[in-house]
Amino acid sequence: MLRNEYKSGVIEIPCADKKKEVENTEILAIHTRTKPVIKGDKISVSVKLQGDVAIGELKCSKLLTEKDEDEFIHRIEEKMKVQMKSTIRFLQANQMEVIGIGNSIYKMNPKKWEKIKQTWDAQFAEVPFDIQVKLRLVTNGTITGKPAVEAN
Repeated sequence: MLRNEYKSGVIEIPCADKKKEVENTEILAIHTRTKPVIKGDKISVSVKLQGDVAIGELKCSKLLTEKDEDEFIHRIEEKMKVQMKSTIRFLQANQMEVIGIGNSIYKMNPKKWEKIKQTWDAQFAEVPFDIQVKLRLVTNGTITGKPAVEAN
């Protein structure tokens, strides 16, 4: 997702009130823009992700109103943010900059890159990321938007 190479897949969202139960949604299309922001000597990274999702399976949510859908989408967006933050933490902890931020800095400001390239891996480990996710529910896959199986 961070390199804008994610095609499609399924995201599992845990049910808030039922332990071990998950719902899933299918990522139909996704576009990620990862851009370094340079202000003086400070570097940060802006990640903006937009995508279309469809509901795969509901187990604990009822999407009867627009508010219900908005809350469900927000849960998916938060789940995706958590996954990306986890990946970033792993990459930073291991000083593995495989996202292409260094290449983007070089393209934006070759002189800046020349100054930082020798220590870039260590600097990358400290770079703050701002992640924004905006999803659109294309279809909920059913007419009613109710759980497929009602738990007792």
